[in-house]
Amino acid sequence: MIKLVQNEAARPTSLTWALAPQPIWGYRGPLTTGGIESLRDGEFRKYRASFRMEIGNEGWNFAAGDPYTTALDFLTGANNAGLNNGGPNGTPQRLGGTALAMKLNNLLTRQFRIGCMFDQSPLQENRVTLDLDATGKPNHTDGLGLPRPKVEYGLDPYTMEGFRMAAVVCSQVYQQLGAQEFTRNGVGRTGDFTYRGQNYHYYGAGHVVAQWTSGPLAWVAMHAFNGPAANASRDRFESDSLGGLGAAGSFEIPVQVMPDQPYLLDFNRMDVHGHIDGAQQGAEHQQRRGEQQWIEDEQQRR
Repeated sequence: MIKLVQNEAARPTSLTWALAPQPIWGYRGPLTTGGIESLRDGEFRKYRASFRMEIGNEGWNFAAGDPYTTALDFLTGANNAGLNNGGPNGTPQRLGGTALAMKLNNLLTRQFRIGCMFDQSPLQENRVTLDLDATGKPNHTDGLGLPRPKVEYGLDPYTMEGFRMAAVVCSQVYQQLGAQEFTRNGVGRTGDFTYRGQNYHYYGAGHVVAQWTSGPLAWVAMHAFNGPAANASRDRFESDSLGGLGAAGSFEIPVQVMPDQPYLLDFNRMDVHGHIDGAQQGAEHQQRRGEQQWIEDEQQRR
């Protein structure tokens, strides 16, 4: 097996959502302006992943696709968001006009969600390999005929125990607020998993880390960064095996940390850019010196 990336991790995120007992006027301002940060460290980290909680200002947009899902539910008589059950025996209703506007005003102004983001443990099983069959032939290729990558990703029990505890904490928060929880997780979708008899779902927060490992020359950028320490690159993010080749990416971040990776990647990018720019200026200077020396040699020869 040819591994291109291993120990792949993300910032797995869980969502829970509820209706507040009175309007809180979501769908305005930044997506989030507050959170609970005191759950990120403690003795519990010996047994489960830590997490931070953020309180969303966008209602159920992330969680259920609202305000569109609920509006369509009442227009079409469906109940995809779980709020249209006011008909006989809890059946969905179809509303229009003023009745629809009043119903949506009552529901959408009380929606809010809590997102929990976890520190995921690196797993060697989380990896990117080439999508090859048993004989080494590609199962799928790109437009250049190169094998497409095969991504394997999952959560370990340590991280999943963090999901379980986060769900418990969120439910307790809703109870204290007098809010009605509507969180629903299923099975079969990408991101669904079952742990200790309960269904959960992980989302991505866009923070990706991993360790680049060796690969074929078709993936020369990845292959080039397989240094003696099996850790990727030197101080200036330059290839150990192909001089002058540099790269910037989250492979430089070996484990998850709480600050957003995009900020770290920006610093990474600026450092690499400065190094490449300096190297280019040096090369141009050497070229000019070489051209001048050639002119002087020609003049002497003549």
